[in-house]
Amino acid sequence: MNILIPKNINPYTPPNIFEFFIASVISLIVALIATIPWIIAASTIHLYIGLLAYLIGIGAYSGYLWGTRGKSKYALFVVIPVTIFAVFFAEIVDIFIIIYKFTNRIDFNVFLSIFRSGGFTNSGELANLGIGLLIAFLGIYSLITRIRKTNNIRV
Repeated sequence: MNILIPKNINPYTPPNIFEFFIASVISLIVALIATIPWIIAASTIHLYIGLLAYLIGIGAYSGYLWGTRGKSKYALFVVIPVTIFAVFFAEIVDIFIIIYKFTNRIDFNVFLSIFRSGGFTNSGELANLGIGLLIAFLGIYSLITRIRKTNNIRV
């Protein structure tokens, strides 16, 4: 990744609006690609591994840095929501995989009927989503700390 980011960029310099938009889109794309190991682990062995959430967060942060060419001033405003969205995406894909295993087809109507009938709360999928988000937050906490140290952000 270092070859993609110019050496003379000050990370404290805020990106312009175009860089911020491009960085957000690249961050989202890289984070969604980084959900593939999470989806495989969740759908095959039914485990939620914090290290994989960290991988999603690192993907989001790397995409942001690449899009802004190293300006990390507003990284937290992109990395945290993108990582949460990517975990939601991975969980929804996992639900569709479960539906496919039982019905041999991907059917959005089945998804909606399960959602409307409260089947997700009864089947534990809502709990899985909550656990997945908790693990994602714990997995990216050290990344958030690193971003805060890089930008001298105090809370």
